[in-house]
Amino acid sequence: MASKHRLGTALVATLLVLVLIAPPALADCTTVLVGSKATIDGSLLVGHNEDNGGRIVMPQYYVPRMKHEPGEVIRFENGGTTPQVPETWAFLWSQTPGGSFSDFFVNEWGVVVCSDNCGPTREDTYEDLVARGDITDGGIGYHIRRIVAERARTAREGVEIAAKLVEEFGYIAPGRSYHIADGKEAWVLHLVRGKHYAAQRVPDDMAVVIPNHYVIREVNLKDKKNFIASPDIIDYAIERGWYDPKSGKPFDFAEAYSAPAQGKALERGYDTRQWIGQKLLTGKTPEGPLPFAVKPAEKVGVRDVMNILRNHYEGTPYDKTDGYKTSPHWTDERVICTSTTRESSVTQLRDNVPAALKAVCWRTSGRPDTSPYVPWYLGITAVPEGHFWAEPTVGGSLQFKPHAALYDYDRTKAWWTFQDLENIVDAQYGSVIGTVQKTWQDFEEEALAKQAEVEKEACRLLAKDEAAGRAYLTQYTNSLAQKAWQQAKELIGELPTMKVDIPREAVRLSETGTLQVNIISSGELSAKNIDPATLTLGPAYRNPNTWVPAKSSALKDVNGDGDPDLTLTFELPPLLKLISPACYTDLWLHGSTRAGAPIVGRDLVNFLE
Repeated sequence: MASKHRLGTALVATLLVLVLIAPPALADCTTVLVGSKATIDGSLLVGHNEDNGGRIVMPQYYVPRMKHEPGEVIRFENGGTTPQVPETWAFLWSQTPGGSFSDFFVNEWGVVVCSDNCGPTREDTYEDLVARGDITDGGIGYHIRRIVAERARTAREGVEIAAKLVEEFGYIAPGRSYHIADGKEAWVLHLVRGKHYAAQRVPDDMAVVIPNHYVIREVNLKDKKNFIASPDIIDYAIERGWYDPKSGKPFDFAEAYSAPAQGKALERGYDTRQWIGQKLLTGKTPEGPLPFAVKPAEKVGVRDVMNILRNHYEGTPYDKTDGYKTSPHWTDERVICTSTTRESSVTQLRDNVPAALKAVCWRTSGRPDTSPYVPWYLGITAVPEGHFWAEPTVGGSLQFKPHAALYDYDRTKAWWTFQDLENIVDAQYGSVIGTVQKTWQDFEEEALAKQAEVEKEACRLLAKDEAAGRAYLTQYTNSLAQKAWQQAKELIGELPTMKVDIPREAVRLSETGTLQVNIISSGELSAKNIDPATLTLGPAYRNPNTWVPAKSSALKDVNGDGDPDLTLTFELPPLLKLISPACYTDLWLHGSTRAGAPIVGRDLVNFLE
């Protein structure tokens, strides 16, 4: 079935390339920062879940050092410009095309930059700030992180670079927390729309968990070692009526600048993700209001941060799955590893090691509960096979204008294999997640056990020949990425799935009528045993509760093998409302057998404008 759809995509590729799509819906993120004196091996740890809604791809790039011509400028998404520097540093780049606030960078100096959404805040609208001059030349958004990656040698310098850009242009998003770290220190930088910001250094022996709200509390403007902030950060809050010094309370940045808490955060007195993160780190049950940082009960390792990023509140009153009888990603609790988690990483940052080893980015290609953390070394000179999408210059041109064909399902990309795996698991979570996680636990434990040996050999090679050492790290990173990809394919082959066939070659988004979908009987699943009333069809990036139920069903031998298959029809208009962008898409079918066992399968369809 795949070849016919692939042919259809090829025929319309020249049209699709002209169709620009809307940016991804930002669904927040979670970050964990652990100081070097709080970790097992003395490295500084940055854990991050990148969460974005909609149909997402995340190309990976290695960008080398670059020389720039005199007069060259960087053009921001809203039209402003700033001069480019003569030389920019090399970096690894994880991209979310179409997004201004999602990309992850680690540069050749071992400086990491990532972020979490922290809106809404009390600050005025973009238009109001432009009118009064607090956003100039359109303001700045995306390029804060990229410029930090291109120019910063240290985390502190990265914060200072970002602060100067905000002071000059003004920040365009309602509120966001940037996390900038190196082997010596980590910083939490809170930006407010306009020209106000506050940054706090993470204490070396403590850890910080940032969900999607500001976590900086008291700000000491006299403590230049641990705080970098707008000089009028307190005076401005007083002027706006957000802080009253006569109250007798110290100035609290989060309280002053955040919009009032709502929903569960208001009811509980804390964000539940920050709460569970601090609970896992300290071994104690926190009570609100939660502090900026906590001291871990024990030294923290890479595995500990992985476990936090995989968490669904298991073992707490906030676990709504009833023992994984349902997927933890679609309950009414916003969990750390959630439906929109597209990538997860735990980056080890080290000082006093060769440059090629300053960072090891353990990263997943999908939700971390169903995808392994694979170590990518800073010293690689090319991203692993199957993770490369285009040259960095091409990727850069797609940052704000991605075309629909970029989102085509593509078997040559590891991304789609891991997406398939997580979607298969999600429909039958309780019965298969143990098998998947055992596979990845074994994979990760082996990689962790070999780390010292690999780095010893890399040091030996780097001391003799930089190129040889980097080639070794590139080959090693690639070998583990290929192994993980192959194991994911094998898991997909082992897990229970039904064979789904959609006869249509292509469907236009303007169509009406119905779509035929066949479930082909197999030795493992007879179509006669399927309950048609439970079947729903939709794209995996939409909540399954919004998928379309079958309009009709009939038993029929579709493939002529003598066994009855199940032929279904689905109304097209409600299905097509779920599709965006129009591209070569994996459509998923969920349901259950008459005995109540969950079933899942998918086929591929070209959706055309």
